[in-house]
Amino acid sequence: MNKTIHQYAIDQVWCSPVQDNSVIIRPALISPRSGVGNVVTVMGRRLALPTLLDRYDVYQVGALYPSILGLNDYNPSITQETWISFEQAIRETDLIVQIYNQYGLEIPKSAGHYCLTRERNLIFCVKRIPSLGLVYPELNIYFRFYTNAFYASERATVGVDGTYSKAIKPTTVAEISTFGAEVTNYKAKPGYTLCFVNGLLRHDIAVSTVLAGDIAEFIYDSSIKKTVKFNLEGLQSFTSTLDGEYKYLMAYNHTENDVIDFQDDVDFWVVHKEAGNPLGYHGLYLGRNTPQAIRMVTHREYAIKVYDVQQIKERLREFLQLPAILDSNVQILMIVRKAGFARNLVKDSSRLFELFKLGFQERMTAMIGHNASMSEWNAAALENNAYMRLMRESYESISMSLVQDALGYNGISKLMADSPKKSVIHSSLPSCILAPGVQVNSSVFEYGADGELLNVVNHLTGERHYSTYPSSSVFEILTGLNGEDPSVFFSGSTFTLEEDVEFRLYRAQIIAGVWQDKWYDVTESEEYTVTGNTINIVSVNANTIYMLRTSKKFLCRQFDLFPVGGNFFFSLTERVNRGIGLFDHFVAVPPRYIKVFLNKKPLIENIDYVVKFPNIYIISKKHLVNPYTTTPQSIVVACHGFCDDDCVYRPNFDTGFIEHGFLSNDNEFDIRDDKVQSIIVGGKFVHPEDLLFSEEHTGVSVANALNGTPYQITDVDVPIWGLEGVTAPEFRKRSKVVDKKVKDFMTQLKPQPDRGNLMVIPQRYELFSPFFQRVIFELVNDNISEVAINEAINDNKLIELCSPFEHTLKFDPLTPGNRLDSRYATIHPHCWPVLVTMSLVKYRFLTNVVRLYGKQLISLTNFVTISS
Repeated sequence: MNKTIHQYAIDQVWCSPVQDNSVIIRPALISPRSGVGNVVTVMGRRLALPTLLDRYDVYQVGALYPSILGLNDYNPSITQETWISFEQAIRETDLIVQIYNQYGLEIPKSAGHYCLTRERNLIFCVKRIPSLGLVYPELNIYFRFYTNAFYASERATVGVDGTYSKAIKPTTVAEISTFGAEVTNYKAKPGYTLCFVNGLLRHDIAVSTVLAGDIAEFIYDSSIKKTVKFNLEGLQSFTSTLDGEYKYLMAYNHTENDVIDFQDDVDFWVVHKEAGNPLGYHGLYLGRNTPQAIRMVTHREYAIKVYDVQQIKERLREFLQLPAILDSNVQILMIVRKAGFARNLVKDSSRLFELFKLGFQERMTAMIGHNASMSEWNAAALENNAYMRLMRESYESISMSLVQDALGYNGISKLMADSPKKSVIHSSLPSCILAPGVQVNSSVFEYGADGELLNVVNHLTGERHYSTYPSSSVFEILTGLNGEDPSVFFSGSTFTLEEDVEFRLYRAQIIAGVWQDKWYDVTESEEYTVTGNTINIVSVNANTIYMLRTSKKFLCRQFDLFPVGGNFFFSLTERVNRGIGLFDHFVAVPPRYIKVFLNKKPLIENIDYVVKFPNIYIISKKHLVNPYTTTPQSIVVACHGFCDDDCVYRPNFDTGFIEHGFLSNDNEFDIRDDKVQSIIVGGKFVHPEDLLFSEEHTGVSVANALNGTPYQITDVDVPIWGLEGVTAPEFRKRSKVVDKKVKDFMTQLKPQPDRGNLMVIPQRYELFSPFFQRVIFELVNDNISEVAINEAINDNKLIELCSPFEHTLKFDPLTPGNRLDSRYATIHPHCWPVLVTMSLVKYRFLTNVVRLYGKQLISLTNFVTISS
């Protein structure tokens, strides 16, 4: 499991920071502070400079081949060493080169050159240009080399995508116009064209922006897919917990929510809007000279340092010779490039995919507003969370622990055991591709087009599951094999643990040689150790027995059920070896959830049946086969997953009735996208894609045919194992805590629309009372005689007569804890499809029972009558 999860994180989340070969160098100045002309002395040799008469500053990088930076090598000959301009390098490769000072003033690429000397010493030189306004010598010169990996990807078009750079120093208006026309041609191409005049970023190169003697330059980059402008005034800020810096949050309103725009593919400029020209601006580059300069907060929103922006704003004021610059006149320009890897947002532990369901202002409330209920969405927390770290870490630093923290339990379970799957025909058979974690030793519940159960199959191995039922439409896949003999083992000292399983360990007492029924979960205790695949009990005691339950095989039984006393009920039993061979015993501890099928129809707990572990009573009439008294009712029951550590049956599902055509119309924002779910609607197993949920729609359907149909949405707990530094139960608990916080927060910010109470329900769902079913059965079969009835002269006597049947009330929909909304469900006194007749004496007795026990919910009309 670990290898699959780790590789998934590499393939789908990690952004490979080295793939763009993004390198920033501040080389050492080796020429005199006054600059040099014509030649420079390097390592005791005189080396001619690119041009005569110009002054240069020369910098040494050292023993580094140019190709490591994305430059062409141009190996020097014995007699001649070659200077190559960075402008030429951009044209010859897909490289972007930036030469800038600490305040973001960009030096034209044509003014910078590189040379590899005969000693394999890489040196740079930069021509001094007085019109740039630099104060020489400029000691803080940075060289940034960036080769977008997009150009090497299959998504790039050879011969079309690429980079280009050109600079001129015009002397006439005609030269400016000709150069401006060339810029316009590049602007018409896919991508984006950056324009510079005297080192400042400009909106255009034209007669209105360039004067004779200025240095005009443009850089074309076809990989730039988007530009965004942020108004500095009103920009939200926060204090980073990652590095302690005060930062601006660069968040914007966008609809493309699913693609990761990695920080290496994003650049920022601080720009001042030009007076009288709404499109005009002057700008300086916001360098990324330190790791904290630009960081990701979400998959496409960023944090930049407030100090850096303010410093550049002040230097911009000086360049423009303004007395002051107001924040209202300053913008931050962001450009975003296509990435080498097309990474989509995955299901992560902080639930970013839920955050981006909010509108922009709501998202800002979550990220900057001090809302303690959803601290995971605070900008400082997001910047520091594991998902962002996973994107930017080096390959060697991607540990399994980091992957766990980034994906969380929900993300891992969705990856490893996603279910259900729709059927597709392959090799002439219905089939589906299984998720990685269920390709070995899993169980497949095969459903027909009407949602009925066709088969339950053990899938031993293989990426694809095939069904032998031509009508198979949907497959539900659960981790673990299934059978009457689940993976349950008993010992007082040691266990052998199967490979690739999640497990729980329980302890019970032995009194006078008899195992007691009360089991305690000791999985999180220190009562045992695990060495390899062996579990050793630390303190062996003859009065203590331990039970090991694993995810290797879960309980699934099929049997015929006949009525007893008119009712349909059964107990959960499993075939286990308690030291004397395989025999059926009551299931010792509850499972996480129970699946019950009646005559192939999946039932809904607390609507079609009631569980009082380990007993189950069926209370719905809908799927019974007639005649009820003699026809066997086919039952399939499965118990899957582990209960909470208090050993109480507490299934994780949501039940209700469809309202206005929607499931979950309950004024709560339920989280589903990153969960493995099993959904039943009115006796049918249904794929989530074929349903409408209230959280996703705002409409109203007063007369929808599904209105009033019961449903059950079960969150399936997927077994996981091999975690680092945390147990599976604790890992799962952490996820449920975040689920609850997200649900509460989203319920507050995205309330359900008020659809009103007007709704047409075709038919109320028909239940029956096990208590009245039993009473009527006893009356019809004369087990309650008229003599006894005549002696029941008051209510106390009547209650005494009915007391043997009162145990059924704990399963009865009449009981308040089991009672359903009477708008959607009706309770009948018996499940038989016939009108029951009885004597007048018995009928009067029954009416009194209805008065005492019926809660005004039982009517005998149309169900019981007096015999002639």
